[in-house]
Amino acid sequence: MIDDDFYSFYEENNISELLIKSRQAYDEKRLEKMRYSEEEFDLLIHHYSTQMEDGIVYILARIGFEQHPYSIELMIRYADALIMNRELDKAEELLVQQHSFDSLNSDITLLLGRIYIRRGEDDKALECIQEAVAMANDETVEMLLSVSQDYIDIDKYDKAVPLLKMADKFSPNNTDVINDIAFCYERLGNISESLYWYEKYIETDPFNDNVWFNIGTIYSLLADPKKANEAFDYALALNENNSSVLFNKAIMLSNIGKYDEAIDYFNHFLKLEPDTPSAINGIADAYLGKEKIGEAIRYYTLTLSLDADNSDAHCGMAYIKMTEYGFENALDHLRRVNWERVSDYFFLTAILNDTFKLTNNPEFLVYSLVTLHYVKDAYLFDVYLETLVLIDESYLTLLIKLLPSLDNEMFKSGIKKIKENLI
Repeated sequence: MIDDDFYSFYEENNISELLIKSRQAYDEKRLEKMRYSEEEFDLLIHHYSTQMEDGIVYILARIGFEQHPYSIELMIRYADALIMNRELDKAEELLVQQHSFDSLNSDITLLLGRIYIRRGEDDKALECIQEAVAMANDETVEMLLSVSQDYIDIDKYDKAVPLLKMADKFSPNNTDVINDIAFCYERLGNISESLYWYEKYIETDPFNDNVWFNIGTIYSLLADPKKANEAFDYALALNENNSSVLFNKAIMLSNIGKYDEAIDYFNHFLKLEPDTPSAINGIADAYLGKEKIGEAIRYYTLTLSLDADNSDAHCGMAYIKMTEYGFENALDHLRRVNWERVSDYFFLTAILNDTFKLTNNPEFLVYSLVTLHYVKDAYLFDVYLETLVLIDESYLTLLIKLLPSLDNEMFKSGIKKIKENLI
């Protein structure tokens, strides 16, 4: 394998000219006709890989192997590119053939493990990973990070964690490892464990604003606004223009009723990312919390001018119209909601039921049932469902249209029992 000294030397001396010519050839669709030395191919692939330019990497890896078929390094590069391009059978054929000649090459064994990960053959993958790690010297942590990332890419966070913890034993203060463990636990819903690892990261590197952002977000989920605010402030002290921090701090402030401060942070966010519907809705929600209905309407309307189908804005407008007894206008907005994309179902549940009681219009009850489904209130869902069947079962068609998952035998059996009990 070509070492880092080569990369450093070449980047200092020849990288600019090589990159300019290769980029021009790629843009002009003649890269496949270029010829490079083995070292130049390796340098180019290394560079474009770090830039996450998979298209050019794939071409370079393929023609590199074609021009230098006896180069183990370029064969490995090509196999890796094939895996990234989901050409698993082709990659496996290439690697198995080479493995029969060079069974002690840890890179080849590891790539076979990555193929098995992509295929869901976890036992075979683990066997290859363990074999590769046993053969590796200084690259153990890099290997484990690589294969754990494969699991992360396919949302198998539970499979990534043991590999990352193995890496942590080899390199206890490796922030890349620690961050990935924290991330995986966060995705697995184990918030307390995620927080432990993010805070462990901060012990090693207290100057990463994105990690402070993650800590603040977790404390917000844990309903600890004081610690969340402290973490967000640390992040902003490190990077005052971290838009993710600005947005989440604004949400947190709005949730605890500090609406004016929330609006300030949303506006700061919008200077960095103008015309972002979620931030504009956040300002509208804050004005709604302040009972400044005119301002709330103005911002919801602004969102809808940018995104006519924005479900949160339609929900906000529907809420206002229901409080003002503008029931037909409320229905106009509710009918345009994509209920799978609503961010806060609790916001509407009570008022929808109250509006149904005022109007006796079963359509409001249907929307109330939808929100109850998403907040997982099974008891109230069953109560309201029985009411809907009692007053007008024809609205079940609309309910199933909005919640297609209900179109099953269990639900139909439940409706049948409700009807029998009503007789």
